[in-house]
Amino acid sequence: NDYSTWSASNSGTLRTYRSDIRFNICSSSTDIAVVSMAKIPNSCDLSNVPVSVGLFNFGDDLESGTPIEMYYSVNGAAPVHETFVLADALISNWNYSYVFNTYANLTEPSNVITVWAEIIGDGNSQNNKISSDTIRIVEPATIPFLETFNDGEIHDGWNTYRLTDAGLML
Repeated sequence: NDYSTWSASNSGTLRTYRSDIRFNICSSSTDIAVVSMAKIPNSCDLSNVPVSVGLFNFGDDLESGTPIEMYYSVNGAAPVHETFVLADALISNWNYSYVFNTYANLTEPSNVITVWAEIIGDGNSQNNKISSDTIRIVEPATIPFLETFNDGEIHDGWNTYRLTDAGLML
């Protein structure tokens, strides 16, 4: 292995030369990542749920006016697409929270949200996507749910108390 020179330029390109082969290893100065997704709020109505994600700028500073293409999909359906334009600069190694204007419908019994971002010149597309854990909707057998305690059975996780003049007793 006869390597004659190693050099790194300010542009992030590493060049190494061998007598018979030339290698270029390039790193991009643009790298936006989707690093987190906000929890789904507790609600009885999951037909209009806000989708909020955390973005992180691993690359160089992004100027105000830079467009970032944002997408999300629920259960693999056609994606919701929004173009987000930075109002202010997003400096290197800083994060930003983005909330989609279009809310998600999570009324299926089982839901997975996948969010991704695209920006021109992104050198690392491996960190542009994140998926939620499965969001399951469990409904009681009947509504309104009624427990009469007439069967004498104490359900797991439940406690019974007796009210006396001295207060509650287990």
